Amino acid sequence: MARPQRISIDILPEGPLADDVRAAWAKACEDNAPCHISHSPMWLEALRTTGTKPVWAVRVRDGDRLLGYLNVVAESGSIGFTVAEKPLYRIPVSMGAVSYPGWPLAAPPETCRDVLFAILDAFPRFDGLRISTVPLDDPVFPLLENEAAARDHGIKAHWSGHPQRRHVVDDPSLRGRFEKRFSSKTRHTIQRKWRRMAAEFGDARLEVFKAPERVEKFIDEARKISEKSWQGRHLGERIRENDKVWMTELARSGAFLSFILYAGDRPAAFCAGKVFQGTYYYDEVAYDPAFKDYSPGRILLYELAKTIYTPDEGVTRIDFQYGHAAYKDQFSTTDYAETYYFLYRRRPGLLAALALQRFYARAYDLVKAPVEKLGLKSRLRKFLRGT
Repeated sequence: MARPQRISIDILPEGPLADDVRAAWAKACEDNAPCHISHSPMWLEALRTTGTKPVWAVRVRDGDRLLGYLNVVAESGSIGFTVAEKPLYRIPVSMGAVSYPGWPLAAPPETCRDVLFAILDAFPRFDGLRISTVPLDDPVFPLLENEAAARDHGIKAHWSGHPQRRHVVDDPSLRGRFEKRFSSKTRHTIQRKWRRMAAEFGDARLEVFKAPERVEKFIDEARKISEKSWQGRHLGERIRENDKVWMTELARSGAFLSFILYAGDRPAAFCAGKVFQGTYYYDEVAYDPAFKDYSPGRILLYELAKTIYTPDEGVTRIDFQYGHAAYKDQFSTTDYAETYYFLYRRRPGLLAALALQRFYARAYDLVKAPVEKLGLKSRLRKFLRGT
């Protein structure tokens, strides 16, 4: 395929999608499956029900040829530096966000890079564009690193230099027998804590939430857990009251799939997620510290995977989303390096903010190795996190 010369972005009207557009978009998702759920028409329609997060559908063309459709979300961003999930400083910026990969359009890497440049051009209200996320072994990554190409578009391409690991479950041999992922000792430990929880609270069960009429109960119970959890106390609300609206819309499309682990009649842990074209997206998870001794997060994840990673449920991949965690490493079957990638307009204020960020990153790199060598990384992380 020859490299496109004229990538254009048409921002679609904010009303309901025209029937022909929706049909063409849905077909593109099927033709290019598996696509990321955030580039589906149902995701657009679900987010728009909230009225709290602006989202636009865009039509992507190469000259007169239609390439496909994508969703672009507006968000409040910042340029800053974070250690142990605690921000050292933040400079607010107006950002657009687009998911990658998993686009419902067939295009070579050069075209995908040019589409990202064109999206930023199409939204002058944005200071930059956040790309979530670019695998380091994806052919688009070195193209984004081409500084001359970005400069020609008036863009400063930027990433932290510190990739994260994305963990996934993607092993067909484990479908319907996920417990075989673990040693007999690990299985025994999880099952023993499960039985102990049941014995001490009269019951222990994993409850599945799929139907629209079940969303409200899930939100209410998950919020009880969230406000007590470490994430809720240190990072803010993980589940919000207005999530009911868009989650209900997702449930009507068959994409809502979430779980609560109960100890007796008390909610102990939750996982909020969604499913699309065989991929389960593990979005938000938290547990009530009162149940810490029972390892509720591990019990929930163990039972969740056994429940959905089966031929009958149709889930072929569990995506733990961005960021490393020990439990993700334990439960996943593979992982790869990736990063958030940012495209900023070449404006003096933005360039200065990025230079400050690079300064902090270099300082962090200088102290990281000695701290790890002295075995103080875990203690320092707990101190900074306040745990």
